[in-house]
Amino acid sequence: MQGINMHFIIDKEIYFRPADGAIWNIDAENEKRYLTLASSRLLAFFIEHRGEIISREVIFHAVWERYGLHSSNNTLNQYISLLRRTLADFGLGAHVIKTIPKTGFLFSTELTITTVQQKHSVTNSEQPRTTRQRYKALLLCFLYFLLLLVLIGLWKSRSVSTPLSDSWQPSQEAEKCNIALSEVDDGSRLLASSNKVKYMTLVDDLPVEHEPARIKHASPCTA
Repeated sequence: MQGINMHFIIDKEIYFRPADGAIWNIDAENEKRYLTLASSRLLAFFIEHRGEIISREVIFHAVWERYGLHSSNNTLNQYISLLRRTLADFGLGAHVIKTIPKTGFLFSTELTITTVQQKHSVTNSEQPRTTRQRYKALLLCFLYFLLLLVLIGLWKSRSVSTPLSDSWQPSQEAEKCNIALSEVDDGSRLLASSNKVKYMTLVDDLPVEHEPARIKHASPCTA
């Protein structure tokens, strides 16, 4: 992925990169120094508004408040002193940042400032945080869905393998109600269940002397 990396060249000799606060001399690139985040924002703001008298309130808003931070006059004075010392170490005088009494500060116009924009590759660690968070959210949703499928499968397998309860077992009382027939002819075997009941009732109503010899006994139902 490609991105834009902006550099400022101060007085043709000093490179300043606001992205990470790196500042170095053109002849000593391996000897970079790094400003703090607030110092880097402050120097970049001065460079972009050089030649203008900037009030403290405007600086507070641009460097701290717009990022959800707060500062004070004492803190601002300390950062101004730090920038002056850093620029002096690179051969620039303390007059680069001028104090305007009761008004604010002025970045000198005596220095030449050149802006250079270069394309550079952005590594995975530099990708927007929102993209990484989106991937994490999708991964969590997939894991939850997979867990749900596993739970449903376990529940179904348990339901199928669960044996019938005792209430579904054949009644022991029913086993005591037996009707024993012997020597039944082929015609009675073809009767439907309802016809068999009618046939048994008809036989019971007959007189004793007419009782068929084929029916030996019928055990009573104890239910």
